Amino acid sequence: MIKVSQIGLGPIGTKIFSLVQNYSKIEFVGLFDKSPLLIGTSLGNKEIKPIEEIESIVPEQSLVIVTTTSSIKESMPLFQRLIKHKVNIISTCEELFFPFLSNPEEAHLLDSLAKDNNVKILGTGINPGFLMDTLPLFLSALHHKITSIEIERIQNASTRRAPFQKKIGYGLTMEEFNNGVAQKTIRHVGLRESHDFLNHYLNLEVNEIEESIGPIKNDKQILGVTQTISGLKDGTPKVKLTFNASIGEKKPRDRIIIEGTPGLEMTISNAVQGDEGTAAVIMNTIPSLLNSTAGLKTMADLIIPHKW
Repeated sequence: MIKVSQIGLGPIGTKIFSLVQNYSKIEFVGLFDKSPLLIGTSLGNKEIKPIEEIESIVPEQSLVIVTTTSSIKESMPLFQRLIKHKVNIISTCEELFFPFLSNPEEAHLLDSLAKDNNVKILGTGINPGFLMDTLPLFLSALHHKITSIEIERIQNASTRRAPFQKKIGYGLTMEEFNNGVAQKTIRHVGLRESHDFLNHYLNLEVNEIEESIGPIKNDKQILGVTQTISGLKDGTPKVKLTFNASIGEKKPRDRIIIEGTPGLEMTISNAVQGDEGTAAVIMNTIPSLLNSTAGLKTMADLIIPHKW
């Protein structure tokens, strides 16, 4: 039996809990949040307690699922606290997915601390975590030469949770959107980490990065965001990731194009629903993470996750 606690019971945390609690090999031993509106309420017959009380059940748990924030810097105090109590961590923190280039100081500290305490820590989800990084890397095994790779995730955000719609700028004025971009509140967090992951493991030798972000809109309002990151080697495109999320998108899809030998193009029509996908990836990665070695892990370090 894998004993699990969860920290963060917002929309995505609740979705993960609703999925994971149905697995017979997992037992929830605690739910924690910092919101006064949630503390003291119940979910699945479990009372949600303050995060400060997490130590009270540390000896009972195999792993903690952390669904709190996208920022690795904001998450560091909690991650360090859990690791020092010798608790394994799997988190939806996007910047934790592959932080070795974007947040090297935090990555080194977490890796060293996890190894010292013989625990594992991983950031994953649907994106980053699978569709725009791990899946393309897996497909690269069909090739003996890769010249470039392009990935698109085009979503209809109408079915996504309210916080997601907010961070893509839906309903904002152009001025509000531009202010949000400047303050980094309007963006998809994790696109840089997906890029760095692919560049590292595919040895694409990127030495220049170009990024852009803008609105998707109609005549009346802003519907969402379009964001790209391109990695070039000496001016030649090597990896390009495009993330579009907007209300009412007519042709949602996930698309991977690998140029090389033999090369391939793969499209998932209608695109994988992000909240459902994130919950499934978290759930199905737990056994692979627990069976890995200590340290800060990436999805490439693990035995291939699968439905279990």
